[in-house]
Amino acid sequence: MANTKQAIKMVRKTKRKTDYNRSWKNKVKSAIKALNLILSQTDSTSKKEDQKLAASKIQKRIDKAVKSGVIHKNKGNRMKSKILKKKVS
Repeated sequence: MANTKQAIKMVRKTKRKTDYNRSWKNKVKSAIKALNLILSQTDSTSKKEDQKLAASKIQKRIDKAVKSGVIHKNKGNRMKSKILKKKVS
């Protein structure tokens, strides 16, 4: 348990940051799962549009997470690269 005033404030601050980071990571993961679901379905012209839309949505979310410091820059780039490889093949 925190003993000083500063330590008590740091506990509150850490909890807020943890909640924020967790929410962004969940947003990214759920978007990736949605893309995987779309990719697993049969290919057609409408599916291609859905794939493009889902991929761009994921890239936006990853970029925002990187910008706010939730995800490291290199990890974000790796994730985007992996998504593009899945989408192309």
